[in-house]
Amino acid sequence: MNGYIVKGIGGFYYVKTPDGIVECKPRGIFRKQKITPVAGDEVTLETENGASVIAQIAPRKNVFVRPPVANLDVLFLVASTTQPTPSTLVLDKLSAIAVDKGVQPVIVCTKGDLAEAEFLRSAYEKSTLPFIRIDYSSGAGLDEVKQWISGRLCAFCGNSGVGKSTLLNALLGQKISIVTSKPQTTRSRVVGIMSEPGAQVIFMDTPGVNHSRQQHRGHLSKMMSQAAWQSMAAAHAVMLVLDSELYIRRPEFLDRDIQSLRDALVDDDRPLLVVVNKVDLFHDKSRMLPLLVKLQEDFPKAEIFPMSALTKDGLDELKKLIVNMMPEGESQFPEDQLSTAPTRFLAAEIVREKVFERLRQEVPYTTAVDIEAWEEDPERDLTVIHAVIFVQRPSHKAMVIGRAGATIKEIGTEARRDIQKLIGGKVHLELWVKVRENWTEDTAFLRELGMGAESL
Repeated sequence: MNGYIVKGIGGFYYVKTPDGIVECKPRGIFRKQKITPVAGDEVTLETENGASVIAQIAPRKNVFVRPPVANLDVLFLVASTTQPTPSTLVLDKLSAIAVDKGVQPVIVCTKGDLAEAEFLRSAYEKSTLPFIRIDYSSGAGLDEVKQWISGRLCAFCGNSGVGKSTLLNALLGQKISIVTSKPQTTRSRVVGIMSEPGAQVIFMDTPGVNHSRQQHRGHLSKMMSQAAWQSMAAAHAVMLVLDSELYIRRPEFLDRDIQSLRDALVDDDRPLLVVVNKVDLFHDKSRMLPLLVKLQEDFPKAEIFPMSALTKDGLDELKKLIVNMMPEGESQFPEDQLSTAPTRFLAAEIVREKVFERLRQEVPYTTAVDIEAWEEDPERDLTVIHAVIFVQRPSHKAMVIGRAGATIKEIGTEARRDIQKLIGGKVHLELWVKVRENWTEDTAFLRELGMGAESL
């Protein structure tokens, strides 16, 4: 079966075929050849163990690294009249790259309601580049863009905040991408969705922020740090979660750990909430007073909120605080949806969680989990999952397996129980352990695991 890739996330690819969209993974040979499939790739699918896999990738007529896409016909260069100010230097550079790759560049001007578009129009009226001005109130320009799209593979690019998501939503006539007044929202991974009566809050969970924005040890640490700072930049409000037990026990760590956050937020006008967690560890709550005073001095505009996530002490009050911090707007997701993360990704995270719980040494920090096969049997109400736990050293493999396989059996039993709750059905989970040296430095492999931002 032939088709082309329309989306890739977390190592899974979605291929448009004559029979509809097919979810699949590439064969392992591509990883060995260091070939990463991208959106736009024309591929051939085959069936292995009841699941579709990408068996072949056709030769590409062109390929772009950012955004990762191949076989483009048209590249829309989206620029706004203001907020942010348009840059002809960026437009010229992108146009030259497109022409060099045999792709037709089209300049699209947005936010004409905020400022005149004559600057951009006069700059390009004598060029051969098509120039389209969009007016959402009248719909002017949308039909012209649709004509360029019809029957072609296209991509939208431009600076953060120029209105790419708004343009896409307008063209499709429905909301398929979250739109906010903040830049980089499209690149942020939505993890959790909290729906309350009359309110919906979208959480972008982030990796822990290192005490220095410049301290990155390896590609994995760099990707995690970038994810945290990008999500923070895109949010309407910021919530910092701190370990009260650590900073009461070792107060000298506080300045070191929050310095980059304090500096980044000093002139920020967004609502800020500092959650001081683990208060359940202190019978004498007065011991927390010096920490709370110090945090209020460091974050004078913030709401300082002590609570216990473990016992849920203060949880209802925290929800009310968060809802009151949010701007008014329409709900983006159904009320019963809790996350946008794929089920396979959540299952892999459950397995990794159990590895952490069982191996409280350095090993968990150098492990990764990949779901290699996922087969559903409706007749038996059974989901068969094959997962691989990657480690960096042979000695780590022995530790994960344990004596006579005892450790990996315990990991599998506990993970299966939680995955069954996740999907609401019976699960047969098989785990393997593989050694992949220096996987934390392999950028392509990290992206396959969903640890890097890949979005058009």
